[in-house]
Amino acid sequence: MSKIRITSFFQEEHTTPQRGAPSAWLNSRLAYGNLVKKASKGADQAAFARRDYPINYDDVTLPPWLPPRETVTAMHANLAPTVNLDFLDGYLFRLLQEIVEQRGVEGSGFFSYYNSRIERKLGGLSELEHQLALYLLAEFADRRVVHAGIGIGTLASALTCNGMKVAGVEYNAPRATSARQIRASLIAVWPEIEQRYEIFQGFFPDCLLSTDWFGQDAVLVFTNVGAGWDDVALDTIIRSMSRYGEVILDLRLFGSVRENENDRNALFDRIATIARSSERLPQIAKGAHMARFSFG
Repeated sequence: MSKIRITSFFQEEHTTPQRGAPSAWLNSRLAYGNLVKKASKGADQAAFARRDYPINYDDVTLPPWLPPRETVTAMHANLAPTVNLDFLDGYLFRLLQEIVEQRGVEGSGFFSYYNSRIERKLGGLSELEHQLALYLLAEFADRRVVHAGIGIGTLASALTCNGMKVAGVEYNAPRATSARQIRASLIAVWPEIEQRYEIFQGFFPDCLLSTDWFGQDAVLVFTNVGAGWDDVALDTIIRSMSRYGEVILDLRLFGSVRENENDRNALFDRIATIARSSERLPQIAKGAHMARFSFG
């Protein structure tokens, strides 16, 4: 094998925006996974997931921020590492690029919403997803999360990579396929994610009725679901909220787009009447209209 210079994939090869070097410990696990892919094009990713390293590391020049292989080998025993979200942002961005190259903007379900992240080099996580992930991890670390309207699963990825059990629901078939593709890529590096991250294609709550993804130990999350539900669907979803301990949603993008503050207030008041407590969450992200409703 010829001498190979491995550089951070945050920069040249995938034109991912520089969000700072990966934090020095866990993220080297993912860095070695990326190293395996780059240094040995024919490497079996499943072998890496089994802790087998199919390349000769003596022939590879490692980037300066990457710790020794022995350190990373020991880290593989840690089943629930804390993943730096800035690093994950770059990794997801690379996956988004690969998916849209393979299946196109429409075939992947990206459309303008996700494709703009690639064209404008914004990263794999939106600012809202990044801040909401931090909030959920801080407030509900011991809870399960149901994300209704998962899209391609970028928020769910941030949560499950940090130890949370997540169920994602997505009605759009191409987006659900992309979410599964991203999930598979994460599992190739962190095999334990397979046991704590599920994806369901269908309409919420119907597609979960035969599952155990209800309960007061679960948090129900809605982010960008402004596709236009009819009154029956909206009423069904609101009534289902009482089956969860907490509900987090964007008042502007819930069943329809509510640009008027009066309309957002009306939705907040409607849900608040059946909740034990309710509050606005303006601190999560600028421009979002997040609210929290407690039922437990």
